[in-house]
Amino acid sequence: MRLVPALLAALACAQPLAAQVGSRLWRPEERAILAGFHFIDAVAVSDDVLYVASRTGLSIYDRPFDRWKPPVTPLDGYPPEPVQAALVDPLDRSVWLGTGVRLVNYSQAMQRFESVPVPGGVLELMFDRGDTFRGIYVRTPRGWSFLPRGGFSLTPPPPLPPPGQQIRTVTVRQALNRAPYVEARAPLILADAHRRSFRFTSAAILESTEQMYFGTNGMGVIAVDELTTDLRPMPFGVLATSVGAVAVEGRGVWAATGPLAPRIGMTFVGEDLQEFLYDEGPPGPGYRFNFARDVLVRGPARWLATDRGVLRVMPGGRPEPVLGDFGTGSADAYALAQTSSGVWAATERGLWFLGESGEAAIADPLVREPVYAVAALDNRVWIGGRRGLGVTWEGADGLFVPQHAEGNIYLSQPIIAVALTGDTLVVASRERILWRAPGGEWIVERLLTGDLGEITTLTGDDRGVWIGGVRGLAYFRFQYQDFRVFNTGGDLPGPVFDIAVSERYVWVATQNGLVRFQKRALLP
Repeated sequence: MRLVPALLAALACAQPLAAQVGSRLWRPEERAILAGFHFIDAVAVSDDVLYVASRTGLSIYDRPFDRWKPPVTPLDGYPPEPVQAALVDPLDRSVWLGTGVRLVNYSQAMQRFESVPVPGGVLELMFDRGDTFRGIYVRTPRGWSFLPRGGFSLTPPPPLPPPGQQIRTVTVRQALNRAPYVEARAPLILADAHRRSFRFTSAAILESTEQMYFGTNGMGVIAVDELTTDLRPMPFGVLATSVGAVAVEGRGVWAATGPLAPRIGMTFVGEDLQEFLYDEGPPGPGYRFNFARDVLVRGPARWLATDRGVLRVMPGGRPEPVLGDFGTGSADAYALAQTSSGVWAATERGLWFLGESGEAAIADPLVREPVYAVAALDNRVWIGGRRGLGVTWEGADGLFVPQHAEGNIYLSQPIIAVALTGDTLVVASRERILWRAPGGEWIVERLLTGDLGEITTLTGDDRGVWIGGVRGLAYFRFQYQDFRVFNTGGDLPGPVFDIAVSERYVWVATQNGLVRFQKRALLP
Protein backbone atom coordinates (compact mmCIF):
# COMPACT_ATOMS: atom_id res chain seq x y z
CA MET A 1 0.00 0.00 0.00
CA ARG A 2 1.08 3.61 -0.60
CA LEU A 3 -0.86 5.69 1.89
CA VAL A 4 -0.31 9.45 1.83
CA PRO A 5 -0.11 10.94 5.35
CA ALA A 6 -2.64 13.64 4.49
CA LEU A 7 -5.21 11.00 3.52
CA LEU A 8 -6.32 10.48 7.10
CA ALA A 9 -7.17 14.15 7.42
CA ALA A 10 -8.99 14.02 4.08
CA LEU A 11 -11.07 11.09 5.31
CA ALA A 12 -12.06 12.96 8.44
CA CYS A 13 -13.44 15.77 6.30
CA ALA A 14 -14.92 13.62 3.54
CA GLN A 15 -18.58 14.11 2.69
CA PRO A 16 -21.04 11.19 2.43
CA LEU A 17 -20.91 9.49 -0.95
CA ALA A 18 -24.15 7.52 -0.75
CA ALA A 19 -25.75 9.57 -3.51
CA GLN A 20 -23.18 8.51 -6.08
CA VAL A 21 -24.13 5.91 -8.64
CA GLY A 22 -22.02 2.85 -9.39
CA SER A 23 -20.85 1.91 -12.84
CA ARG A 24 -23.17 -1.13 -12.94
CA LEU A 25 -25.34 -3.52 -10.92
CA TRP A 26 -23.33 -6.35 -9.39
CA ARG A 27 -24.26 -9.99 -8.93
CA PRO A 28 -23.22 -11.51 -5.57
CA GLU A 29 -20.52 -13.66 -7.17
CA GLU A 30 -19.10 -10.60 -8.97
CA ARG A 31 -18.73 -8.36 -5.92
CA ALA A 32 -18.67 -9.24 -2.24
CA ILE A 33 -18.12 -6.63 0.48
CA LEU A 34 -16.79 -8.01 3.74
CA ALA A 35 -17.12 -5.83 6.81
CA GLY A 36 -16.83 -6.56 10.51
CA PHE A 37 -19.89 -8.79 10.94
CA HIS A 38 -19.43 -9.30 14.68
CA PHE A 39 -22.09 -7.11 16.31
CA ILE A 40 -25.31 -8.99 15.59
CA ASP A 41 -28.69 -7.28 15.87
CA ALA A 42 -30.97 -10.15 14.85
CA VAL A 43 -30.92 -13.74 13.56
CA ALA A 44 -33.60 -15.68 11.70
CA VAL A 45 -33.56 -19.30 10.59
CA SER A 46 -35.45 -21.84 8.51
CA ASP A 47 -34.62 -25.38 7.36
CA ASP A 48 -32.47 -24.13 4.50
CA VAL A 49 -31.17 -20.67 5.43
CA LEU A 50 -29.83 -18.63 8.33
CA TYR A 51 -30.01 -14.85 8.09
CA VAL A 52 -27.74 -12.75 10.30
CA ALA A 53 -28.48 -9.02 10.52
CA SER A 54 -25.53 -6.98 11.77
CA ARG A 55 -24.61 -3.31 11.92
CA THR A 56 -22.78 -3.59 8.60
CA GLY A 57 -24.94 -5.88 6.49
CA LEU A 58 -26.91 -9.10 6.10
CA SER A 59 -24.97 -12.38 6.20
CA ILE A 60 -26.62 -15.44 4.64
CA TYR A 61 -25.73 -19.02 5.56
CA ASP A 62 -26.87 -21.87 3.29
CA ARG A 63 -27.64 -24.62 5.81
CA PRO A 64 -27.99 -27.62 3.42
CA PHE A 65 -24.66 -26.83 1.76
CA ASP A 66 -22.99 -25.64 5.00
CA ARG A 67 -21.52 -22.49 3.47
CA TRP A 68 -21.75 -18.72 3.60
CA LYS A 69 -23.09 -16.72 0.68
CA PRO A 70 -21.75 -13.26 -0.21
CA PRO A 71 -23.24 -10.72 2.22
CA VAL A 72 -25.71 -7.98 1.43
CA THR A 73 -24.56 -4.50 2.44
CA PRO A 74 -25.79 -0.88 2.35
CA LEU A 75 -24.53 -0.58 -1.25
CA ASP A 76 -27.07 -3.32 -2.10
CA GLY A 77 -29.91 -1.59 -0.25
CA TYR A 78 -29.49 -2.95 3.29
CA PRO A 79 -31.12 -0.51 5.77
CA PRO A 80 -28.73 1.85 7.55
CA GLU A 81 -30.51 1.72 10.92
CA PRO A 82 -30.17 -1.21 13.36
CA VAL A 83 -32.44 -4.21 12.84
CA GLN A 84 -34.71 -4.94 15.84
CA ALA A 85 -36.45 -8.12 14.65
CA ALA A 86 -35.98 -10.70 11.89
CA LEU A 87 -38.09 -13.61 10.66
CA VAL A 88 -37.87 -15.95 7.67
CA ASP A 89 -40.92 -15.96 5.42
CA PRO A 90 -42.22 -19.57 5.33
CA LEU A 91 -43.62 -19.05 1.84
CA ASP A 92 -40.56 -18.04 -0.18
CA ARG A 93 -37.65 -18.14 2.34
CA SER A 94 -37.08 -14.40 2.04
CA VAL A 95 -36.37 -12.51 5.26
CA TRP A 96 -38.36 -9.79 7.01
CA LEU A 97 -36.37 -7.20 8.93
CA GLY A 98 -37.95 -4.78 11.36
CA THR A 99 -36.09 -1.56 12.22
CA GLY A 100 -36.93 1.55 14.21
CA VAL A 101 -38.56 3.17 11.19
CA ARG A 102 -39.59 0.50 8.69
CA LEU A 103 -40.37 -3.10 7.80
CA VAL A 104 -38.03 -4.47 5.14
CA ASN A 105 -38.27 -7.61 3.01
CA TYR A 106 -35.20 -9.02 1.27
CA SER A 107 -35.60 -11.66 -1.44
CA GLN A 108 -32.52 -13.70 -2.35
CA ALA A 109 -34.14 -14.85 -5.57
CA MET A 110 -34.83 -11.31 -6.74
CA GLN A 111 -31.85 -9.70 -4.94
CA ARG A 112 -34.20 -6.91 -3.99
CA PHE A 113 -35.23 -4.95 -0.92
CA GLU A 114 -38.75 -3.63 -0.41
CA SER A 115 -39.80 -1.59 2.60
CA VAL A 116 -42.89 -0.20 4.30
CA PRO A 117 -42.77 2.71 6.79
CA VAL A 118 -43.66 1.73 10.37
CA PRO A 119 -44.28 4.67 12.74
CA GLY A 120 -42.64 3.88 16.06
CA GLY A 121 -40.65 0.98 14.64
CA VAL A 122 -40.97 -2.81 14.66
CA LEU A 123 -40.74 -4.75 17.93
CA GLU A 124 -41.79 -8.25 16.85
CA LEU A 125 -42.83 -10.24 13.80
CA MET A 126 -45.18 -13.21 13.40
CA PHE A 127 -46.79 -15.49 10.80
CA ASP A 128 -49.88 -17.66 11.10
CA ARG A 129 -48.65 -21.21 10.49
CA GLY A 130 -52.06 -22.14 9.11
CA ASP A 131 -52.15 -19.28 6.58
CA THR A 132 -48.71 -17.96 5.76
CA PHE A 133 -49.89 -16.67 2.38
CA ARG A 134 -52.15 -14.08 3.96
CA GLY A 135 -49.39 -11.80 5.27
CA ILE A 136 -47.22 -10.92 8.26
CA TYR A 137 -48.16 -9.63 11.73
CA VAL A 138 -46.10 -6.68 12.96
CA ARG A 139 -45.98 -5.55 16.60
CA THR A 140 -45.18 -1.87 17.16
CA PRO A 141 -45.26 0.24 20.35
CA ARG A 142 -48.99 0.71 19.64
CA GLY A 143 -49.74 -3.00 19.41
CA TRP A 144 -50.18 -5.48 16.58
CA SER A 145 -50.68 -4.46 12.95
CA PHE A 146 -50.78 -6.50 9.76
CA LEU A 147 -49.17 -6.28 6.33
CA PRO A 148 -51.15 -8.22 3.71
CA ARG A 149 -49.13 -10.18 1.18
CA GLY A 150 -48.25 -7.69 -1.57
CA GLY A 151 -49.53 -4.77 0.51
CA PHE A 152 -48.00 -1.30 0.70
CA SER A 153 -49.01 -0.23 4.21
CA LEU A 154 -49.92 -1.68 7.58
CA THR A 155 -53.58 -2.40 8.36
CA PRO A 156 -55.47 -3.37 11.52
CA PRO A 157 -54.70 -7.02 12.26
CA PRO A 158 -57.03 -9.98 11.85
CA PRO A 159 -57.43 -12.11 14.99
CA LEU A 160 -54.05 -13.36 16.20
CA PRO A 161 -53.45 -17.08 15.63
CA PRO A 162 -53.46 -19.31 18.72
CA PRO A 163 -50.02 -19.85 20.37
CA GLY A 164 -49.51 -23.29 18.83
CA GLN A 165 -50.00 -21.83 15.37
CA GLN A 166 -47.67 -18.87 15.69
CA ILE A 167 -44.33 -18.54 13.91
CA ARG A 168 -42.70 -15.59 15.63
CA THR A 169 -39.44 -14.00 16.62
CA VAL A 170 -37.69 -15.42 19.70
CA THR A 171 -36.10 -13.41 22.50
CA VAL A 172 -32.77 -14.27 24.08
CA ARG A 173 -34.54 -15.02 27.37
CA GLN A 174 -36.92 -17.46 25.70
CA ALA A 175 -34.01 -19.30 24.06
CA LEU A 176 -32.00 -19.44 27.29
CA ASN A 177 -35.01 -20.75 29.21
CA ARG A 178 -35.21 -23.56 26.70
CA ALA A 179 -31.46 -24.30 26.95
CA PRO A 180 -30.35 -23.33 30.47
CA TYR A 181 -26.95 -24.97 29.96
CA VAL A 182 -26.13 -22.19 27.50
CA GLU A 183 -26.69 -19.55 30.16
CA ALA A 184 -24.64 -21.55 32.67
CA ARG A 185 -21.73 -21.65 30.24
CA ALA A 186 -22.17 -18.06 29.03
CA PRO A 187 -19.35 -16.52 31.14
CA LEU A 188 -16.88 -18.86 29.43
CA ILE A 189 -18.48 -18.74 25.99
CA LEU A 190 -18.71 -14.95 25.88
CA ALA A 191 -15.14 -14.14 26.92
CA ASP A 192 -12.05 -14.07 24.70
CA ALA A 193 -8.29 -14.18 25.09
CA HIS A 194 -8.07 -10.39 25.17
CA ARG A 195 -10.05 -10.00 28.41
CA ARG A 196 -13.21 -8.85 26.68
CA SER A 197 -16.67 -9.98 27.72
CA PHE A 198 -19.68 -10.02 25.44
CA ARG A 199 -23.39 -10.80 25.69
CA PHE A 200 -26.13 -12.41 23.65
CA THR A 201 -28.16 -9.92 21.62
CA SER A 202 -30.57 -12.10 19.67
CA ALA A 203 -31.70 -15.68 19.14
CA ALA A 204 -33.49 -17.99 16.72
CA ILE A 205 -34.70 -21.58 17.12
CA LEU A 206 -35.21 -24.12 14.34
CA GLU A 207 -37.91 -26.38 15.75
CA SER A 208 -37.47 -29.14 13.20
CA THR A 209 -33.86 -29.87 14.18
CA GLU A 210 -33.64 -28.44 17.70
CA GLN A 211 -30.85 -26.16 16.48
CA MET A 212 -30.44 -22.73 18.07
CA TYR A 213 -28.48 -19.68 16.99
CA PHE A 214 -27.40 -16.78 19.18
CA GLY A 215 -26.18 -13.41 18.01
CA THR A 216 -23.67 -11.54 20.16
CA ASN A 217 -22.40 -7.99 20.51
CA GLY A 218 -18.89 -8.71 19.27
CA MET A 219 -18.36 -12.44 18.73
CA GLY A 220 -20.64 -12.95 15.75
CA VAL A 221 -22.99 -15.95 15.71
CA ILE A 222 -22.83 -19.00 17.97
CA ALA A 223 -24.65 -22.17 16.89
CA VAL A 224 -26.05 -24.47 19.59
CA ASP A 225 -27.04 -28.11 19.05
CA GLU A 226 -29.68 -28.92 21.64
CA LEU A 227 -29.17 -32.68 21.23
CA THR A 228 -25.41 -32.65 21.90
CA THR A 229 -25.23 -29.28 23.72
CA ASP A 230 -22.27 -28.40 21.50
CA LEU A 231 -21.60 -24.68 20.96
CA ARG A 232 -19.88 -23.66 17.75
CA PRO A 233 -18.74 -20.17 16.68
CA MET A 234 -19.55 -19.33 13.06
CA PRO A 235 -16.88 -16.80 12.02
CA PHE A 236 -17.65 -14.55 9.09
CA GLY A 237 -16.24 -11.24 7.87
CA VAL A 238 -13.06 -9.34 8.61
CA LEU A 239 -11.77 -8.35 12.02
CA ALA A 240 -12.78 -4.71 11.56
CA THR A 241 -14.65 -2.86 8.84
CA SER A 242 -11.72 -0.50 8.20
CA VAL A 243 -9.14 -2.47 6.18
CA GLY A 244 -5.79 -0.77 5.66
CA ALA A 245 -3.84 -3.38 3.70
CA VAL A 246 -4.30 -6.70 1.90
CA ALA A 247 -1.95 -9.34 0.48
CA VAL A 248 -2.54 -12.65 -1.31
CA GLU A 249 -1.39 -15.87 0.32
CA GLY A 250 -2.27 -19.20 -1.28
CA ARG A 251 -6.02 -19.58 -1.72
CA GLY A 252 -6.90 -16.44 0.18
CA VAL A 253 -5.68 -13.10 1.49
CA TRP A 254 -4.47 -11.51 4.70
CA ALA A 255 -6.32 -8.28 5.48
CA ALA A 256 -4.88 -5.93 8.11
CA THR A 257 -6.96 -3.39 9.98
CA GLY A 258 -6.96 0.25 8.91
CA PRO A 259 -7.54 3.69 10.46
CA LEU A 260 -10.12 4.03 13.26
CA ALA A 261 -10.63 0.26 13.52
CA PRO A 262 -12.11 -0.79 16.89
CA ARG A 263 -10.05 -4.00 16.76
CA ILE A 264 -6.43 -4.25 15.70
CA GLY A 265 -4.92 -7.16 13.81
CA MET A 266 -5.36 -9.31 10.73
CA THR A 267 -7.89 -11.64 9.12
CA PHE A 268 -7.19 -14.51 6.77
CA VAL A 269 -10.03 -14.70 4.26
CA GLY A 270 -10.36 -17.77 2.04
CA GLU A 271 -11.03 -16.75 -1.54
CA ASP A 272 -14.32 -18.71 -1.50
CA LEU A 273 -15.38 -16.72 1.61
CA GLN A 274 -15.70 -19.86 3.74
CA GLU A 275 -12.56 -19.60 5.88
CA PHE A 276 -11.98 -16.76 8.35
CA LEU A 277 -9.08 -16.74 10.81
CA TYR A 278 -8.58 -13.82 13.19
CA ASP A 279 -5.25 -12.68 14.63
CA GLU A 280 -5.39 -9.91 17.25
CA GLY A 281 -1.92 -10.50 18.60
CA PRO A 282 -0.78 -12.01 21.90
CA PRO A 283 -3.48 -12.81 24.48
CA GLY A 284 -4.14 -9.85 26.73
CA PRO A 285 -2.28 -6.87 25.25
CA GLY A 286 -2.72 -7.77 21.57
CA TYR A 287 -0.94 -5.76 18.89
CA ARG A 288 0.37 -2.33 19.81
CA PHE A 289 -0.05 -0.51 16.51
CA ASN A 290 -3.10 1.56 15.60
CA PHE A 291 -3.40 0.72 11.91
CA ALA A 292 -1.52 -1.02 9.10
CA ARG A 293 -0.51 0.57 5.83
CA ASP A 294 0.95 -2.47 4.07
CA VAL A 295 1.17 -6.24 4.55
CA LEU A 296 3.68 -8.58 2.91
CA VAL A 297 3.79 -12.38 3.04
CA ARG A 298 7.31 -13.79 3.00
CA GLY A 299 7.66 -17.51 3.56
CA PRO A 300 5.90 -18.44 6.79
CA ALA A 301 5.97 -14.88 8.15
CA ARG A 302 3.74 -11.86 7.68
CA TRP A 303 5.32 -8.39 7.67
CA LEU A 304 3.32 -5.29 8.51
CA ALA A 305 4.09 -1.64 7.85
CA THR A 306 2.23 0.25 10.58
CA ASP A 307 2.00 3.63 12.27
CA ARG A 308 4.38 2.18 14.87
CA GLY A 309 7.05 0.75 12.63
CA VAL A 310 7.51 -2.61 10.94
CA LEU A 311 6.33 -5.79 12.58
CA ARG A 312 7.09 -9.37 11.60
CA VAL A 313 4.55 -11.99 12.68
CA MET A 314 5.96 -15.49 12.86
CA PRO A 315 3.95 -18.74 12.66
CA GLY A 316 1.73 -19.16 15.69
CA GLY A 317 1.00 -15.43 15.84
CA ARG A 318 4.25 -14.42 17.57
CA PRO A 319 4.98 -10.73 16.76
CA GLU A 320 8.54 -9.42 16.47
CA PRO A 321 9.13 -5.66 16.16
CA VAL A 322 11.73 -5.27 13.40
CA LEU A 323 11.83 -1.50 12.99
CA GLY A 324 10.60 0.85 15.71
CA ASP A 325 11.10 4.53 16.36
CA PHE A 326 14.28 4.89 14.22
CA GLY A 327 15.79 6.83 17.13
CA THR A 328 13.78 9.91 16.20
CA GLY A 329 10.47 9.43 17.98
CA SER A 330 8.71 8.78 14.65
CA ALA A 331 7.45 5.27 13.94
CA ASP A 332 5.52 5.60 10.67
CA ALA A 333 6.13 2.94 8.05
CA TYR A 334 4.33 3.23 4.71
CA ALA A 335 5.18 0.35 2.39
CA LEU A 336 7.13 -2.89 2.03
CA ALA A 337 8.83 -4.77 -0.80
CA GLN A 338 11.01 -7.87 -0.81
CA THR A 339 14.10 -9.11 -2.60
CA SER A 340 15.88 -12.43 -2.24
CA SER A 341 17.83 -11.36 0.84
CA GLY A 342 15.31 -9.36 2.84
CA VAL A 343 12.60 -6.72 3.06
CA TRP A 344 12.75 -3.02 2.16
CA ALA A 345 10.64 -0.60 4.19
CA ALA A 346 9.56 2.88 3.11
CA THR A 347 9.20 5.00 6.23
CA GLU A 348 8.80 8.51 7.55
CA ARG A 349 12.57 8.56 8.09
CA GLY A 350 13.92 7.12 4.88
CA LEU A 351 14.32 3.71 3.23
CA TRP A 352 15.46 0.79 5.37
CA PHE A 353 16.69 -2.72 4.61
CA LEU A 354 15.52 -5.42 7.04
CA GLY A 355 17.43 -8.70 7.02
CA GLU A 356 16.09 -12.13 7.86
CA SER A 357 17.91 -12.19 11.18
CA GLY A 358 16.28 -8.95 12.28
CA GLU A 359 19.05 -6.45 11.47
CA ALA A 360 17.96 -3.04 10.14
CA ALA A 361 20.12 -0.68 8.06
CA ILE A 362 19.18 2.62 6.47
CA ALA A 363 19.74 2.68 2.71
CA ASP A 364 21.10 6.24 2.70
CA PRO A 365 22.00 8.03 5.98
CA LEU A 366 21.66 11.37 4.19
CA VAL A 367 18.02 10.70 3.28
CA ARG A 368 15.99 10.69 6.48
CA GLU A 369 12.88 12.23 5.02
CA PRO A 370 9.62 10.49 4.05
CA VAL A 371 9.78 7.66 1.53
CA TYR A 372 6.17 6.77 0.70
CA ALA A 373 6.52 3.84 -1.70
CA VAL A 374 8.84 1.00 -2.63
CA ALA A 375 8.83 -1.73 -5.29
CA ALA A 376 11.50 -4.29 -6.15
CA LEU A 377 12.40 -6.31 -9.23
CA ASP A 378 15.30 -8.73 -8.95
CA ASN A 379 17.77 -6.71 -6.87
CA ARG A 380 16.72 -3.26 -8.07
CA VAL A 381 14.60 -1.22 -5.69
CA TRP A 382 12.47 1.72 -6.83
CA ILE A 383 11.21 4.27 -4.36
CA GLY A 384 8.81 7.19 -4.31
CA GLY A 385 9.43 10.01 -1.88
CA ARG A 386 8.94 13.66 -1.13
CA ARG A 387 11.49 14.66 -3.77
CA GLY A 388 10.31 12.26 -6.47
CA LEU A 389 11.47 8.96 -7.94
CA GLY A 390 14.61 7.23 -6.68
CA VAL A 391 16.42 3.95 -7.15
CA THR A 392 18.88 1.77 -5.27
CA TRP A 393 19.98 -1.86 -5.19
CA GLU A 394 21.46 -4.38 -2.83
CA GLY A 395 24.98 -3.32 -1.97
CA ALA A 396 24.55 0.28 -3.13
CA ASP A 397 25.85 3.08 -0.90
CA GLY A 398 22.85 5.39 -1.23
CA LEU A 399 19.71 6.44 -3.08
CA PHE A 400 19.96 7.83 -6.59
CA VAL A 401 17.86 9.63 -9.19
CA PRO A 402 17.46 7.37 -12.25
CA GLN A 403 19.11 8.82 -15.32
CA HIS A 404 15.90 8.55 -17.35
CA ALA A 405 14.05 10.58 -14.69
CA GLU A 406 16.42 13.54 -14.58
CA GLY A 407 14.82 16.77 -15.75
CA ASN A 408 11.27 15.32 -15.70
CA ILE A 409 9.24 17.77 -13.62
CA TYR A 410 6.56 15.15 -12.86
CA LEU A 411 9.16 12.76 -11.43
CA SER A 412 10.69 15.41 -9.18
CA GLN A 413 7.36 15.97 -7.41
CA PRO A 414 6.21 13.77 -4.47
CA ILE A 415 5.71 10.18 -5.66
CA ILE A 416 3.29 8.33 -3.41
CA ALA A 417 3.03 4.94 -5.17
CA VAL A 418 5.29 2.71 -7.28
CA ALA A 419 4.39 -0.56 -9.01
CA LEU A 420 5.84 -2.97 -11.54
CA THR A 421 3.88 -4.77 -14.23
CA GLY A 422 6.40 -7.24 -15.55
CA ASP A 423 9.34 -4.94 -16.30
CA THR A 424 7.18 -1.85 -16.90
CA LEU A 425 7.59 0.73 -14.14
CA VAL A 426 4.53 2.74 -13.04
CA VAL A 427 4.59 5.61 -10.55
CA ALA A 428 1.90 7.88 -9.18
CA SER A 429 1.77 11.38 -7.84
CA ARG A 430 -1.33 12.45 -5.98
CA GLU A 431 -2.98 13.45 -9.28
CA ARG A 432 -1.78 11.19 -12.12
CA ILE A 433 0.28 8.15 -13.15
CA LEU A 434 3.39 7.91 -15.30
CA TRP A 435 4.85 4.76 -16.84
CA ARG A 436 7.90 3.58 -18.72
CA ALA A 437 8.61 0.36 -20.59
CA PRO A 438 12.27 -0.80 -20.71
CA GLY A 439 14.25 1.41 -23.05
CA GLY A 440 11.28 3.70 -23.68
CA GLU A 441 10.36 7.23 -22.71
CA TRP A 442 8.21 8.21 -19.76
CA ILE A 443 4.54 8.56 -20.68
CA VAL A 444 2.51 11.01 -18.60
CA GLU A 445 -1.20 10.22 -18.31
CA ARG A 446 -4.07 12.64 -17.75
CA LEU A 447 -5.18 14.00 -14.39
CA LEU A 448 -7.21 11.47 -12.40
CA THR A 449 -8.45 13.66 -9.56
CA GLY A 450 -11.87 14.03 -11.20
CA ASP A 451 -12.32 10.24 -11.32
CA LEU A 452 -10.42 9.00 -8.28
CA GLY A 453 -9.72 12.02 -6.12
CA GLU A 454 -6.30 11.80 -4.51
CA ILE A 455 -4.43 8.65 -5.59
CA THR A 456 -3.50 6.32 -2.74
CA THR A 457 -2.07 3.09 -4.20
CA LEU A 458 -0.89 1.16 -7.28
CA THR A 459 -0.77 -2.58 -7.96
CA GLY A 460 0.55 -4.15 -11.17
CA ASP A 461 -1.44 -6.85 -12.98
CA ASP A 462 -0.93 -8.57 -16.34
CA ARG A 463 -1.05 -5.87 -19.03
CA GLY A 464 -1.90 -2.91 -16.83
CA VAL A 465 -2.07 -1.45 -13.36
CA TRP A 466 -4.76 -1.03 -10.71
CA ILE A 467 -5.05 2.47 -9.24
CA GLY A 468 -6.77 3.24 -5.95
CA GLY A 469 -7.97 6.63 -4.79
CA VAL A 470 -10.10 8.41 -2.25
CA ARG A 471 -13.06 8.31 -4.65
CA GLY A 472 -12.64 5.05 -6.50
CA LEU A 473 -10.70 2.34 -8.29
CA ALA A 474 -9.40 2.26 -11.86
CA TYR A 475 -7.63 -0.16 -14.18
CA PHE A 476 -5.24 1.28 -16.75
CA ARG A 477 -4.22 -0.75 -19.81
CA PHE A 478 -0.89 0.13 -21.38
CA GLN A 479 -1.85 -1.08 -24.85
CA TYR A 480 -4.95 1.12 -25.15
CA GLN A 481 -3.92 3.83 -22.66
CA ASP A 482 -7.42 3.89 -21.21
CA PHE A 483 -8.89 3.89 -17.72
CA ARG A 484 -11.78 1.74 -16.54
CA VAL A 485 -13.17 3.47 -13.45
CA PHE A 486 -15.29 2.20 -10.53
CA ASN A 487 -16.76 4.67 -8.08
CA THR A 488 -16.74 4.94 -4.32
CA GLY A 489 -20.32 5.10 -3.07
CA GLY A 490 -21.64 2.90 -5.88
CA ASP A 491 -19.13 0.22 -6.78
CA LEU A 492 -17.00 0.50 -3.63
CA PRO A 493 -18.02 1.23 -0.02
CA GLY A 494 -15.25 3.71 0.78
CA PRO A 495 -11.84 5.23 -0.01
CA VAL A 496 -9.30 2.72 -1.30
CA PHE A 497 -6.22 1.98 0.83
CA ASP A 498 -4.69 -1.05 -0.89
CA ILE A 499 -5.20 -3.56 -3.73
CA ALA A 500 -4.12 -7.18 -4.14
CA VAL A 501 -4.61 -9.37 -7.21
CA SER A 502 -4.95 -13.14 -7.42
CA GLU A 503 -5.66 -15.30 -10.44
CA ARG A 504 -9.46 -14.92 -10.24
CA TYR A 505 -10.07 -11.96 -7.97
CA VAL A 506 -9.17 -8.35 -7.27
CA TRP A 507 -9.17 -7.60 -3.53
CA VAL A 508 -9.63 -3.98 -2.47
CA ALA A 509 -8.99 -2.73 1.07
CA THR A 510 -11.21 0.24 1.86
CA GLN A 511 -12.22 2.37 4.80
CA ASN A 512 -15.56 0.52 4.87
CA GLY A 513 -14.70 -3.09 4.16
CA LEU A 514 -12.70 -5.57 2.11
CA VAL A 515 -14.10 -5.96 -1.40
CA ARG A 516 -13.65 -9.11 -3.47
CA PHE A 517 -14.27 -8.44 -7.16
CA GLN A 518 -14.40 -11.18 -9.73
CA LYS A 519 -11.66 -10.10 -12.13
CA ARG A 520 -13.54 -11.02 -15.29
CA ALA A 521 -16.49 -8.92 -14.12
CA LEU A 522 -14.23 -5.86 -13.86
CA LEU A 523 -12.48 -6.53 -17.16
CA PRO A 524 -14.96 -8.21 -19.53
